[in-house]
Amino acid sequence: MKRLRLVPTEATPGMLEAGGSAGAREQMKTGSMNTNVIYRAMLAAAPEPPRQKPVAYLKKNEAMGLIKVDMYPYFDAWMAPSSAWSVSPLYLHPAEDELLRLREQRDSLLAALRDCSSLVEGNGAGRANELALEKARAAIAKALSGQHR
Repeated sequence: MKRLRLVPTEATPGMLEAGGSAGAREQMKTGSMNTNVIYRAMLAAAPEPPRQKPVAYLKKNEAMGLIKVDMYPYFDAWMAPSSAWSVSPLYLHPAEDELLRLREQRDSLLAALRDCSSLVEGNGAGRANELALEKARAAIAKALSGQHR
């Protein structure tokens, strides 16, 4: 399984139409029905799931050293001036693009760790281990900076 996607439990009219059209094209093209072609067409026509709403907002004022968690994105009178505050929405789970970014970062860090572990295990003490550690630091810094793509 490559990816998961949230789709309606009952196919929408648009999904049914897309699946029927894809099935008909496949039948004319190959003389047979390919359920994967129909399924992919139906998935492509599925509506986007509703976006998750924030459950709260994290408000920070670095200059004053204050942090507040609030149910509303707007500012109370005591928080003025609002320009000194940063507001970040808080969700029950990260958005899909953030999950993808974190997974890529994790994979990059794991690959760097495997590379460095093999260097350390394959070499004796001394300069080789120092080089392996330098390489590990560079790989981790690169992965954390988002340059792993």
